[in-house]
This record gives sequence, C-alpha cells and structure tokens, in this order.
Amino acid sequence: MKHIQQFAFLFFCLFSLRVSAQEFTLIGKLNDEKGNIITEAKVSVDGSAFVTTNKLGQFKITLPQKINNPDEVIVLKKHFRVKEYSYKQDKGQLFITMNTSTRYFQGHVNDSRGAVRGAKVIIENANEKSPAITDGRGFFALNLPETFPMSRKTKITVNGEELETEDTQLFDEYDFIYIKLHKKKEVVADNKTDNQNKIDKPLAQGTLSVTTYLEDYTPAKNIKFMVEGQEYTTNNEGKFMLNLSEIDVSRFVVYGYDISKFDFDNQGNYVFIIVKGDTENPTPVMPRRETLDSMIIDYQKDFNAIVNELELRKQLLQEKSIYIRDEIEKVNEKLIEEPSISQLQRANLTKYLSTLETALIATDVEYEITQEKSKVLVDKLKSTILEKDAVIVEEEKEIGLLKIELLAAIVLGLIALALTVTFFRQNKQLHKQQAEIKAQKDEIEHSYNNIKTISTIGQKITATLDFKNLINIVNTHLPSLVKTSVFGVGVVNETDQKIEFMDFQGKDQLYHSEDLADNRSFAAWTVKNQKEVIISDVSKEFQKYLNIPSYYVAKDQPNSIIYVPLINENQAVGVITVQHQDINSYTDIDVKIVETLAAYVSVALSNSNAYEVINRKNTDITDSIRYARTIQEAILPDDKQLGELFSEHFVIYQGKDIVSGDFYWLDYVPASVANAEIDSDLPPTKFSDEIFIAVGDCTGHGVPGGFMSMVANHLLSELVNIKRIYDPAIVLEKLDTRVRESLKQYDKLNDDGLDVCLCRIERIEEGYTKVTFAGARRPLFYYSQLTSSFEVIQGDRHSIGGMHRKEKEFTNHEIILKTGDIIYLSTDGLVDQHNGEREKFSTKRLQDILERNAMLNTNAQKSMIEEALKDHRKDEEQRDDITLVGIRI
Repeated sequence: MKHIQQFAFLFFCLFSLRVSAQEFTLIGKLNDEKGNIITEAKVSVDGSAFVTTNKLGQFKITLPQKINNPDEVIVLKKHFRVKEYSYKQDKGQLFITMNTSTRYFQGHVNDSRGAVRGAKVIIENANEKSPAITDGRGFFALNLPETFPMSRKTKITVNGEELETEDTQLFDEYDFIYIKLHKKKEVVADNKTDNQNKIDKPLAQGTLSVTTYLEDYTPAKNIKFMVEGQEYTTNNEGKFMLNLSEIDVSRFVVYGYDISKFDFDNQGNYVFIIVKGDTENPTPVMPRRETLDSMIIDYQKDFNAIVNELELRKQLLQEKSIYIRDEIEKVNEKLIEEPSISQLQRANLTKYLSTLETALIATDVEYEITQEKSKVLVDKLKSTILEKDAVIVEEEKEIGLLKIELLAAIVLGLIALALTVTFFRQNKQLHKQQAEIKAQKDEIEHSYNNIKTISTIGQKITATLDFKNLINIVNTHLPSLVKTSVFGVGVVNETDQKIEFMDFQGKDQLYHSEDLADNRSFAAWTVKNQKEVIISDVSKEFQKYLNIPSYYVAKDQPNSIIYVPLINENQAVGVITVQHQDINSYTDIDVKIVETLAAYVSVALSNSNAYEVINRKNTDITDSIRYARTIQEAILPDDKQLGELFSEHFVIYQGKDIVSGDFYWLDYVPASVANAEIDSDLPPTKFSDEIFIAVGDCTGHGVPGGFMSMVANHLLSELVNIKRIYDPAIVLEKLDTRVRESLKQYDKLNDDGLDVCLCRIERIEEGYTKVTFAGARRPLFYYSQLTSSFEVIQGDRHSIGGMHRKEKEFTNHEIILKTGDIIYLSTDGLVDQHNGEREKFSTKRLQDILERNAMLNTNAQKSMIEEALKDHRKDEEQRDDITLVGIRI
C-alpha cells in the first residue's frame, strides 16, 4: 500500500513540475497620477488570483502562460480606480496608473455554478436609473454618491430579486462586495446514522467529507461553517459534506473559532480540521484566493539561481517533514498516554495519524526528487564548464598560430622597413606628428565636452531638492559620460541598515537593496570604509575589498566595477556605482568623472535633507501662528454681539499675515452698572445705557502686532469695566499710561504703541443719539441725514504708547445723530494699500464711496468697498492689516 502511495505521489509531483514549467510570472508596479506609489492594494490580471502590492507598490502574479497584452486588469483599493496601464511584453512588466475616485465601488456576483455574466445589479438610492452589468467574469463597477452610507443593511437587487443580508459580504477597506445568488438553507446534520451513511459511502468527484475536532480531539458538534457564501453545520461526529472544486483553508470560515490545523488526503476527498479559541467575527473570504504560486520569485535563468531555488525547496521539504514527524509523535503520545479517550476519539486520531503518515511519505518522495534534480543540474553545470574549457583550449591554439603568423609578418615588415627607412623617415615622422596632434585634439575636445557636460549636470543636480528628480537626472546623463551596463545611486537607510537603490538601471528590478552587514557586498564595503571600489576584473580583484574565499561571477554579470561613496559631513550617506560586463572597461578619467558626480550628488542630498528639516520646522511654526489667530479671533466681538446692540453693521477685517495687528473692541455698560455708587463722598451719576466701540491699529503686523492687539484689548476692558472710566478722552489718556507701564517704556527704548478710534454711544431722547468720539491719530467718518452730508472728525495727532516722557491729552468730540445715520471707524491699512503703479487707495476715494452709498444697507456697502479694493489692488501684495467697521445708529 505504501509503495502505491509513493508511486502516486511521484506521478503527481512530476506532473506538477511539467505544468509549472509552462507558467509565466508577471511583475508590476502601482502608482497614482502624481507618481506616488500605492500600497496594500489587491491586483488581478486576466482572472488570476488577487495579490497584494508591497510597500514599494510592486506585485508579482503567476499566469498559466505568457501573454501579449492583458485583457483585464482589476485593482481593489478604496478611493482609487484604474486610469490606464502599460505592458512591456519583452520584460513581462505591467505599470498601472490609478485615478483618485471618492466612491468608485466594485463587486462580484457568483452562484453555485460560478461567476454570473450579464447580471443587473441595483443598489437602493444609488443607481436605480442605470443598473450595473456584470462582465464575463462576474465583476461590476459603479460610482456611488460621495456621502452614500454603504453597509450590509443596504438593499441590493440582482436581476429583480432583492438579496438577503447573508447573501452578501462587504469589504469596506476595498469598497468591494461579494454576492452569492440562490443561497441554500442551512442543513443541520443531527441524524448521526443518516449523515454517517452519506459520509462513509464512496464520494463522487468534487464531493468533500469534512471532519472537525476540538483541541482535545473530541468531535466539534453543531459548529457553523461558511464556505463560499453557503452555511454548513457539523453533526454530532463533527462532520458535514459539501461540493468544492479546490481545497484551500482560505475558503473555510468558522463562526466563533479559529482554525489551528488543516489537512486533507492525497485524493482530496477528506478534509480534517482542528479548531480552537473564540473570536467575535469570522475572517472575510475574498472571491478568489491568493495562492502560493503568486509569490514565487522570478529567478534569472542561470544555473546558480536554479540550484539555489532547488536547495530552498529541499530546505522547505525538510522543515515540512520535521513538522509532520512532530505531529505524528504528538498523536502517538496521545494514543498511548491517554487510555481514557473514547473509541470514537481514538478512531479519529488513528485516521488523522494515517493521513500524517501518508503526507510524510509524500514529502520524503518529493525531497528525493528535488535531491535528484539538484544532482542533475550540478552535473550539467560541470559539463558546461568542461565544454567552455575545451573551447578556450581551441581558442588558445588559434591565438598561438596567429602569434607565429604575426611574428613572421613583423620580420618581413622589418626587412621592408630597413630597405625603405631613409626614404620614408621624414614622411613617417610627419604622419606621427599629425596623429599625435589629432589624438591630443580629440582628447582635449573630449575632456572639454566632459567638463562642460559634468558642469551642466552638476548645476541641475545641486539645483534640485527632490530626491526622485535627483536620481532621474543622474540616470539620464551618466551613460553619456561613462560606458555602463548597470548603474545607479544608493542611499543608506539607517533604520533598516540597508543601502537602497531607487530606479536601478540595467536590471529587471527597479528597486534594489543591499544589507550593510553583507560581507559579499561591494556597496556595503564602500559605505563602511568611506573609500572607492575600483575593479577591472571582479574574479581576480574581489579580495582587495572582500574578505571571502571565493566570488562567483555569472555569465551576464559585470566584470568592471566602480563604487564611490557619497560623503556628507564626514559620514557616508550612500554610493554611486557604474558597472560594465567587459574587463578593463574604465580608465582613470572615468573614475574622476564618477568621483566628481558623487561630490555633486552628496551636496544635493545634503540640500534635500536640509530642505526637509526647514520645511518641517516652517510647518510647525505656521501651525502655532494659526492657533494664535484662533485665540485672537476669540476675543473679537462676533456678529451676534454687534447685532444685539445695533440695527445694522458691517466689519471688514483682513490681516496681512495669519495673525493681525488690527483689532476692534466692543463693550456694553447698562445704566444700572454705570450709575452704581463707587464712593459715597461723590455725587451720584446719571448715565444712560453706554455702548463703547473702538478700532485699533497696533505697531507692526503679524505675530508682534497680534500680541500688541491683545494687550490693548485687555487694557480697554480693564479701564471701562473695572476702573469704570466712561469718558473717551480720559480712557485714551489712561490707556496711553497703561501701555507704557505694561511695555516698560519709561525705562527702556521701546517705541511700540497703537492708533485708535474710540466712541461712546448713548441715547439722549427718542430718535436721537449722542456719540462722543476721541481719537489717537485716527479720524471718525459719519453721515448725517439732518445735513445730508458726509463728515470727518480728525483725532488728536499723537499715538498711544511710545517713548515720549510727557503725558498726552486727548480731546472729546460730541455729535448728535438721528436714527438711521451711520458712523465708520477704520485703520490706515485700507487707504494706504498700493496698486501695481504704487498708487494708494487714498482716504478721498474711501470717503467718496462711503458718501455715495451711506443710505444703502450695510451688507451692500461692505460688498462695494471690498470690490473697489479688489479692483484697485489686483495682484499686488497686501501691505498692511485692514479694518473698517460701519455702525447704523
């Protein structure tokens, strides 16, 4: 029986090797429109298994045969859809470009017979008017509304039939849904005799008998499985049956348990599962599985790579054999050391033991096959080497004959030369001089062109701050200076202790890396020793740099190599390398050219790193300033406060920078507070409700001006609310004193301060209001209906704060306004704004606009002023903070 099993397994292995030899491995890369790599995406080509892109956006897919051009490319990635792809048939490389798409949704429709073609899929409230139609492989796609709440509860109709929740499986991380049509009802196998009879009968092709055990090898009773969208429940013996074309653990999902062990017999009719643990949710199953074949490395077709692959396969088989032997030992120990287990458990363990023994035999057979293949390949390699040696011997014989013929020709030439030396001496000397002159001219021209080219390349390299652009410049121009078959720039990754070559030229891999600890790496030696590696023949000179006994050079690998370190601040940050297949390919001039380019690249890398640091610090500073603006805006009066006190108003507040040096301030003092007794010796006051409003322009703008505006805002509130000073002129005088005290201007040379316009507004009788104004270098504009005129009241000619020792006095100006009149408070930023011709917006222009539109509503006035400022300024930079407040009495 064992011999029959070994023969069957041997036939299966030989058949698998023959089939796999026809397979084709496709490599690819995934980018967005800007060239950024896309990771963790699922990719399928022409119906292949889905594979996942790595951290470099790369993937590999195994296809049954080589293709001329992909017919179907499917990519699953949330917020992305395929824009275009290009395929290089000679190299088997696929490059996919993705579009960003907020809600590009895909899905797959399947039934018991496989993919459903031409099905109409409708998602409620999404695509009722234009159903999505499945393609030949059962896939469909549509654009959902951006805020569409897709979930398992969303109603979905396929071919007019509304699906149940359990008919669908949603993968939100990929914007993908799997739909299983005509789901059968769950069959609970409680009848032990009936199910046992079904399972014990000979199984039809494609029918599986699944036996499930708990960790103690007792039958797992009444456990629910989900297999390709259909539910099954184990009977009292832990068994159930199903039809499945391909056995794979990823197709089995257990509700409430994890699969700890999974095995099946050689004929693929019986599956044995051991479950453990307790999980809340099952692992979702994709409609296609990712097979081991999709991860097979695309080796280069040379002896060394194939032997290495076979050695790796032998090692994997040895590990598998060890694992199976350990498992057999565990089962035997359980059968011997635990006599208390039931007969059913003992029978199940015995069956499982038989399965393990069969698998062990199969593994040993495959190991022997692989061992024999390795021996055949090694013999073939020896034969090839002997053939090469024979060719070399023949070539050496031919070279010997050529030497003899050459010697004879030289003798004859010398005789002829001796006879004609006198006649041709002068002519020969002339030709020699001409040749030397031409050679010197060619060398000078070549050197000049190289110097000119290197200078141009160096300027481009040092001018860029983008690493990818830097690599592109080097890769574009390097082949024009030095002959190369392989070249690239590698950068040290300190975290992973690797040298990473991006866009490596001359090999299939665009990305290539080497470990710093690799003692067989010339790049690692260059970085660690900060010295050049210059080799004319690798097979003879490798021990100058590598402390290893031998170094194998494949037929298509370079023999001439130059590695030059990239040095920044006495530290190697990378390498630049040029390589060629021919021996003695490089001269001293080539070495100097590569060293010069390395110096330029080192400077560019240093500039790029410095730029990243500066850019990061600038971002941190900007974020802090934005937070300061949030604090500043919080202390300014909002529209609601202004609306509660005035019938109409508008505010134009535009900071030159993120934080503004302008501010506006509002305070309301009820009559009950204003007339409250402060000192019993003073006569009682008779104030009405008082409204104070001010607009200030602090020294400077940006952060310094912003700090000053917060100081001024705080001091105004202190003088009115705490000191209870209601006279505008006195408020400004006290404000001047408090600013100089706060900034210590009596003792230090500090000339910071502010210009301010302050008004107190109080109703004196029905329909009339008195406005008391005091200004520090700022005027008050107002329009009166009584006189139908626009007026300006100038403030005093000194600012608040500064180094002046003398105390300042400010003047009150009182005006009586009627309901519907309007007042305007502003800073000088608006009127001083320049245009492209260096012309100011001007106070006169502002007064004309305000006078013409004073009776319009305040929103209309604000729009007209902003539009006039926009037309005046155009593309000119804003020169100062701008504030204008309009108040309808």
